[in-house]
Amino acid sequence: MAPDRKRKGVTASTDAAGNGATQQASGVRVKREPLPENNAATSVKTEEFDRSSRRQSARIKSEPGIDSAQPGLAGGGHASKVAVEIEAKVKLEQWTATAEEASVKQEEQQKVTKSPGKKQKLPQPLGPFPDMGRPLPEECRAARDGLAALHGMPEIEEVEDSAESKVPAAVVAGTGDGISSTDPQQRTVLDSLVRTILSQNTTDTTSKRAFLQLKASFPTWDEVLHAPDGAVEDAIRCGGLAEIKVQRIREILTTVLSERGELSLEYVRELGDAEIKEELSRFKGVGPKTVACVLMFCLRRKEFPVDTHVWRITKSLGWVPPKASREQTYEHLNLRVPDDVKYTLHVLLVRHGKQCPRCAKGGRPRFPSDGPCPLVPAMLKGGGKPSLQDEAAE
Repeated sequence: MAPDRKRKGVTASTDAAGNGATQQASGVRVKREPLPENNAATSVKTEEFDRSSRRQSARIKSEPGIDSAQPGLAGGGHASKVAVEIEAKVKLEQWTATAEEASVKQEEQQKVTKSPGKKQKLPQPLGPFPDMGRPLPEECRAARDGLAALHGMPEIEEVEDSAESKVPAAVVAGTGDGISSTDPQQRTVLDSLVRTILSQNTTDTTSKRAFLQLKASFPTWDEVLHAPDGAVEDAIRCGGLAEIKVQRIREILTTVLSERGELSLEYVRELGDAEIKEELSRFKGVGPKTVACVLMFCLRRKEFPVDTHVWRITKSLGWVPPKASREQTYEHLNLRVPDDVKYTLHVLLVRHGKQCPRCAKGGRPRFPSDGPCPLVPAMLKGGGKPSLQDEAAE
């Protein structure tokens, strides 16, 4: 006869005939098949089943929507009990998947690979804050949904503003550099890059005007490159830092023409995300935010640019440490924000940062508010996971 075992609220036993074995954990009794005598492997599996049942039973009692007192649980059939336990296990796995994955990755990063005659090697870190488990995917989607309910869901074709340059299909193919088209898929990469450079350290309104004036005065990039001194600066002066921006734009044009034989960056469309980042970031004045904007708005890649509004709001939500730089914030969030919400969440956070009295810089929004702010961080009891809930009043 197999020996009796007692462990912390769980009792398992078998009779002399090996029948009638039961398991009791937190008030739930589950029928178990008889254990063959002197079977060590089966005993190990039984112990694992005991531990699993104890965890699942505790979850059954605490999980809303699963009533342990309903028919079929307290004294019902074997099938109902097993079904409930399976359901509880599936939900538990879903809820803890993110936390367990983060824990495993953290442990892997802390391990040191040691081998004779070789230097110690650590696994590559996951972004600048590998130990930080936020934001969770459900947080990102909750934020997106709350902001969309307030401001409206942005269309995927929507760009930062309507001034984004659009060009004929012939230009996209690298055979020209005109500036007019109605197809949002036909914006040149070079136009998008310059447009984003002009948006640095200024507002959307002034950068829009600067870009339109640049294109009106110099319809082609060849004209920009060979324009008289001061002429291009005058065309974009309303956007600020005209001399610095023109110098950087001309350096880009000179480099591209020298390397490619034409003033076009359309070749990057065939590259992977990492290759595009490496290719564009080599130009002076082109940082992670500028590259990410080109990737997301122009090339429709799964990127999450971090501008001043996104940076400020995500820090207030606790998605990054308070002292995180904007570049660190981008690196962290680009890894953690789910691909399916990157575009819409970015657009909505930017808009919200311009309109919400609670989230705008200094509490001074640039545009009228659409209503109460839906971004109110709260900590869930037990586990310390944050959630987003509607704010009752501004």
